[in-house]
Amino acid sequence: MIRHHYKQFIYIGLLIVFQCFNSCKTIYNKEYHKTTKHSTSNGTYLNVQLFDFYSKTDPLPGFINVNGIYIDPDYKNFHHILKIDPGKYNIKGYFISKEPSVITGLKIDKNDSLVVKLYLKDSSEIIWD
Repeated sequence: MIRHHYKQFIYIGLLIVFQCFNSCKTIYNKEYHKTTKHSTSNGTYLNVQLFDFYSKTDPLPGFINVNGIYIDPDYKNFHHILKIDPGKYNIKGYFISKEPSVITGLKIDKNDSLVVKLYLKDSSEIIWD
């Protein structure tokens, strides 16, 4: 009985990996990384995550601006998940002592689920004297 469930788990896992290879598009840039998947939940979603530019793995609890609307940081999960309409988006990520990271004209299609990782560089601006 357990062996049967184990086989089902393996088959489902392989199906998910295969589906992702067929429907994922990845774009790398020195300041951001975007992965697009076709959403199975009948919606269009944008997941924005902020990271340190140099380590690429240290999440930052900053805030974002999507088409002129500021969204507060999520201090628990360090990412922002938004249900959005298809269209073009301008995204900015902010964190204290970091340069903002900007993506302009990001096209999001219907039922896409995007993960955008913004990498913020250290700012040379002095915060106080």
